[in-house]
Amino acid sequence: MFFVVRGVLRTRAVPPDLNSLLETVLSGPDVPNVPTRDTEAVMHALVEEAWSEVLPIGDAPESRTSATGAVLELCGGRNTHPCNELSGRAAHLAQCYHTDMMQLTRLLFALSSALVLGWLPAARAQSTDTPESQRATALEELKQMAMEGDAAAQYNLGVLYHSGNGVPKEAAEALKWFRMAAEQGYRGAQSNLGTMLYRGEGGPKDLAEAFKWLRLAAEAGESRAQYNLGAMYSNGDGVPEDQAEATKWLRLAAEQDFAAAQIRLGVMYRIGRGVPEDAAEAMNWFRRAAEKGSAEAQFHLGSMLYEGEGVPKDVTQAVEWYRRAAEQGHGKAQNNYANSFLKGEGVPVDPSEAAKWYLRAADQGNPQSQFMLGILLASGEGVPKNATEALTWFQRAAEQGHAKAQFELSTAFSRGEGVTKDFVQAFAWATLSVRGGYTQATARREVLSKGMTREQIAEAQRIAAEFKPKVWKADEAQQSPQ
Repeated sequence: MFFVVRGVLRTRAVPPDLNSLLETVLSGPDVPNVPTRDTEAVMHALVEEAWSEVLPIGDAPESRTSATGAVLELCGGRNTHPCNELSGRAAHLAQCYHTDMMQLTRLLFALSSALVLGWLPAARAQSTDTPESQRATALEELKQMAMEGDAAAQYNLGVLYHSGNGVPKEAAEALKWFRMAAEQGYRGAQSNLGTMLYRGEGGPKDLAEAFKWLRLAAEAGESRAQYNLGAMYSNGDGVPEDQAEATKWLRLAAEQDFAAAQIRLGVMYRIGRGVPEDAAEAMNWFRRAAEKGSAEAQFHLGSMLYEGEGVPKDVTQAVEWYRRAAEQGHGKAQNNYANSFLKGEGVPVDPSEAAKWYLRAADQGNPQSQFMLGILLASGEGVPKNATEALTWFQRAAEQGHAKAQFELSTAFSRGEGVTKDFVQAFAWATLSVRGGYTQATARREVLSKGMTREQIAEAQRIAAEFKPKVWKADEAQQSPQ
């Protein structure tokens, strides 16, 4: 996800990184009706929350208060837009308040752009124009600045076209503006341009050019570019696979608290890919990302605690991390949290609660949860017994290559339970189940073959040979550029 300039403060927990924070605090064009007398308080709350991520942990409150005042002074009005002097001012503030200049630049640019676009209460309070007319006027001003060659305006216009915020969502147009800013050395634009080229978004996929722009941005300290560059080296995308180089760039991004890099490093250390296997180091990176709210990291941390990898086994803590990730919608964590209720591990036994969490994960496409939900529906444990619905979930899991679900589907076709009896389909699903490692399906296939003709067996084998499992979207997402 790119850094995106958006709307106004909402009351939520602090997200795991500054990019997510700003997407949360500056989300959407709708501005609540804040009285003029509250404008200053709203702006202070906005910047205070942002500073909680930007300033070092434990920094003195009086320092943060001074920093807040400095930011508000920079972003203080409808006609103030520090685009042209932003880098210099950010460098000065970064030195004064001992924080990262790039993060501060993004914060200042987001706040000032939001004011210029009329999305914040401070902007609305100073004008009698409607929010729509303010945004239209500001957008024209931004386009004019971009056409005149202002790199920051070009970058911000690219962001708007990429997100579809206030303009039609047009990836090709976003790519154009990012390229113009990138060619002027604007590293956020270089990172976004490289990422879009890596994805093939807004134009043909071009790994060689993606590498060029990501390398430039990464060398300038852009954490997202460092992550994607590391991914290119790790996967061998457009460059020779080089795990040492991948680790170097991923570590640089991880040390800037880029959660995806922390998770990827954690996985590498957990399985020993490109680095020596080191469970303690894996735990370290997972924990850092998990404590900042990453659901994927929370899932990995929970699974390591559950298995006792790198630390003593702690089922109670594992279930707690599963819960946190599950409540954020993480499908694998939802499945494991459901398992906890079924087994009574870390929580009381509660089949109905297990069914609830299996259903949430199953709806996302998790094949194991689809299978388990089918088992509960078939037996009536925790939910009303429903053989037809159970078969539906077995079918969905089987189509994704779940061997036990394939066996259940074979059973249904062999007996005609919920479907028309069909030995060819039964034999095909049994064959796939055996191929998936479920040896109990071997006996089923042998029994079926005794009542089938050679032609029927050949047809079943053909069906099995042509079978291609569907890919769960969560598995696809883990391979995508960030």
